[in-house]
Amino acid sequence: MWGGMSARVFTASDLNALNLLGRPVWVFDLDRGATFWANTGALSLFAADSVEHLRARQTKDPMSEGMRRRLENYRARFEAGEAVEERWTFYPEGRGAVPAWCRCSGIRIDDGAGARLAMLVEANPIEDDSLGANETRLVEALRHCNELISLHRLDGAAVVRNPAAEQALGPVEGAALADVFLDQDALREGVQLAREGGVFRRELPIATRQGPAWHDTELRRVVDPITAEPALLVVQHDVTARRESEERLREARTDAEAASKAKSSFLAVMSHELRTPMMGVLAAAELLRESDLDPDQREALEMVFAAGRQMVGQIEDVLDISRIEAGRIRLQLAPTDVRAVLVETLRPFLDAVERKSLTLTQAVDASVPRRVQTDRRRLAQIIGNLVTNAIKFTDEGAIDVRVGATPLEGARLQLSLSVSDSGVGMDPSQAHRLFAAFAQADSSVSRSRDGAGLGLHIVKSLAEVLGGRVRVETALGEGSTFRVILPMEAAPASDNPSAPTHPKAKLALRVLVADDNTLNRRALVRMLRRWGCEVQQASDGAEALRVAEASPPDVILMDVWMPGVDGPTATRRLRARVDALARTPVFALTADAFYLEDEGEESPFDRFLHKPVDWDLLYEALRGVAG
Repeated sequence: MWGGMSARVFTASDLNALNLLGRPVWVFDLDRGATFWANTGALSLFAADSVEHLRARQTKDPMSEGMRRRLENYRARFEAGEAVEERWTFYPEGRGAVPAWCRCSGIRIDDGAGARLAMLVEANPIEDDSLGANETRLVEALRHCNELISLHRLDGAAVVRNPAAEQALGPVEGAALADVFLDQDALREGVQLAREGGVFRRELPIATRQGPAWHDTELRRVVDPITAEPALLVVQHDVTARRESEERLREARTDAEAASKAKSSFLAVMSHELRTPMMGVLAAAELLRESDLDPDQREALEMVFAAGRQMVGQIEDVLDISRIEAGRIRLQLAPTDVRAVLVETLRPFLDAVERKSLTLTQAVDASVPRRVQTDRRRLAQIIGNLVTNAIKFTDEGAIDVRVGATPLEGARLQLSLSVSDSGVGMDPSQAHRLFAAFAQADSSVSRSRDGAGLGLHIVKSLAEVLGGRVRVETALGEGSTFRVILPMEAAPASDNPSAPTHPKAKLALRVLVADDNTLNRRALVRMLRRWGCEVQQASDGAEALRVAEASPPDVILMDVWMPGVDGPTATRRLRARVDALARTPVFALTADAFYLEDEGEESPFDRFLHKPVDWDLLYEALRGVAG
């Protein structure tokens, strides 16, 4: 009815006009703390006979401190031109609670003692107090909830706490926010944000009666319904158990990562220690192949080759298990001649097949494109492990390798690779154990058959990395068929196949070989000279830089691990130069199986070649430099 503040003084006629209203209306003298005037409806609401009766009742009972602060708050708002609308509950003598919506505004009154500020109240009693009933239910719910809920004045003093808050933080008497928050800076930030009308929420350390704890804490500004003053509502939820669980998980993850790093470091060292001498063995054997050997000597040499390749294969299997577990398998997709890969992969198995008097057959269906886009090395690894497994468990009969393709949309296709044998087979119920690392369907088999049980696990893992799957069909005493399905695309006819060719033409290149291992360096030098290369040598990175500066090479073969200045450091120094030497191609030679994965895109090298060096791959890489 009225605005926030009336500038003129209300007269008796104004008040008499209000008396005609049917709803309760009264004027409260803020200076004297008593009712100044009330209409009939207001007297009925208060169950009073007259204004004097009502005033006498008010002056009899002293005003509480909370009510005094509330009236002061009203005064300030009236003087600022504001009105107040609130829900009040009245308790008339001899009657129950009467809820009402009240609008309060400031007016000026004068009874001869001077004009002064008063509060005009217009009340609308609520007939259906469903809201009051709901508020009662909410109060009961707050009493029993586990959340810590408390109301504080803006200065931090506690006003009220629900039972959960009192149990955790202590009684409300004399309590303050500063006693609860262990992070005082966060408390100041939260209070400031709440004062400005924002909502502060953060997980904070809290001082509880049981000791320090972590609480998800929320602060916001509200109005105290008793004093009508701004207040801080604080809601807290104990998250200590969750944070401790997360911390245990973090510690476990850190320990696991440390263990994985230690394992990778160990495998890297062992890889280097095993691969480095194997390169010398295989390189020397490769050079001997060109010598005049009698049949017995050549047979012995081929035995050295076979044993060396088998050892390198076992090293690769163990390292691949570690790569797979760490998710560090990197694919090198390139146009690949499937037929050439099959022939080259099966060639080393011919002696083993002949020794066991087995028959090895192979067939590639016409549906298979001449070239497909895949990882040649991983495809060969899958074929090799499946054939190794077949030979191991077949004592008589045949092994059949077949490759087919199912065309899909566009260039996409599904390559189907199957390896069937007439071996011992197994109970189909045991087949699921085949693909676990270091496992075989029958553990007693390991005593009569060579192998660590890694091959099929690697086949399954590599197939999944390539986006494919593995199936097995087997019966005890009737042999087994392993089928690998791999999705891929047909490669354009213009692309060069990834299968390496044997060296034919001489390479007119000046090659710098930097390797601290004398045997490996000698093997590389002899092979490079056989290919027509002019060779320079260095035993560490610093010497390699000096030799390159004195006589710039066409390409550098740089060992990674060398004493003093290692390969990566020397190559980065080379790249930092401003002359043409900085653009010299540098191929990394590494016996560290994880170096490629660790370096990633930051590597200074142009290409990586693992030891023992695949001579065909090295020749192809050098031929690419020669153009």
